[in-house]
Amino acid sequence: MKLEVIKAFQESTFDVFKTMLNVEVTSDDAVPSNQQIFCSVSGTIGLTGSIAGDVIVCLDESLAMHVTGAMLGQAYTEIDDDVIDAVGELTNMIAGSAKGRLEQYDLSLALPTVILGAGHRIGFRQGIMPMKIPFTCEWGTFSIKLGLVEAKTPQPIG
Repeated sequence: MKLEVIKAFQESTFDVFKTMLNVEVTSDDAVPSNQQIFCSVSGTIGLTGSIAGDVIVCLDESLAMHVTGAMLGQAYTEIDDDVIDAVGELTNMIAGSAKGRLEQYDLSLALPTVILGAGHRIGFRQGIMPMKIPFTCEWGTFSIKLGLVEAKTPQPIG
């Protein structure tokens, strides 16, 4: 995966957390990751264009509730519809910001989906080696997994 794609998602995550949530985020280098994801709350979004695949924002429940609280201005103590919506919107904002940084790839975004459940697993298509970008903020740690490949021709969402 090209470094410019990874950097676009890192920088977008920094910007979204700073602008929308008023919290600083740091990141380590991206590393190859296994095919499956195990976490409590996942926001997923598909991309198509010159590169295609999936982006997954992986959070634990506590961090998902902090994000929602920062977005909506109130405290959350359990995962509810507001938290699900906020994680979906966070995923959409990060991917949308990265899309703007990667105009040369002519990307289109699908609608985000949120998956809940401690230890749930999400797999990427066979042959894709995802990259994991780890992040840290005052609320905890989270990661973004990029399972993207170069596409020969843009593929429709559907």
